[in-house]
Amino acid sequence: FLHFFFSFFSVKQVQIFGSGGKNILGLEQLYGKNLIFFNPKHFASELISLNSYLKSVEIKKKFPSTLVLKFSLREPLAVLQAKQGYFILDKEGRLLERIRKVEREYPMINFYQRFDFEEFSPGDFIEYNEIKYSLWFLDLIESYGIKVKAVDILRGDMIRFNLRENDFGIRKIYLTIEKKLEKEETELKEVLKYLKVSGKKVREIDLRYKRPILRN
Repeated sequence: FLHFFFSFFSVKQVQIFGSGGKNILGLEQLYGKNLIFFNPKHFASELISLNSYLKSVEIKKKFPSTLVLKFSLREPLAVLQAKQGYFILDKEGRLLERIRKVEREYPMINFYQRFDFEEFSPGDFIEYNEIKYSLWFLDLIESYGIKVKAVDILRGDMIRFNLRENDFGIRKIYLTIEKKLEKEETELKEVLKYLKVSGKKVREIDLRYKRPILRN
């Protein structure tokens, strides 16, 4: 009876959705697990820790011997230049991948402190306020359809966004982490709205001061 019990409810098939064609590490551990005693939440956490690109994992049991896995992936947002290589980051600052050569067009983040290539591993979070702040604002700017070429973090009170060609004629946006994100977000929205309505173009927007400064 015990042999039948463990054999009948042993995982023999794993169905995967949303992997984006990526090789997911750790799936081989699923086969042979007893479906009745299997803990989906615990294993989902293990998969996320093993795979830097995974944002969330949903696991459902399909009796008698199948597991259905649905993945949500993290999206690359920018590349952080390091010593002898680069870090691909998502908007939350998670290191998705370490690469020696940039082969895709991502916004390049130049931080005033260069990290050693081996200092961080895929899955780590880059916990520097200037970088987290820049990633958040980079995602915001690109959500407006404005493409960013590079971000120069010169120091905490001077972060420069170098933009690609856009309808507003803007080439650079300056930020500071000494102001709240929500404040600078509101100011940028108001400036873009003003430029759109007036039809005017400016080369630079400086949000570091009490009021936005526009430069032609």
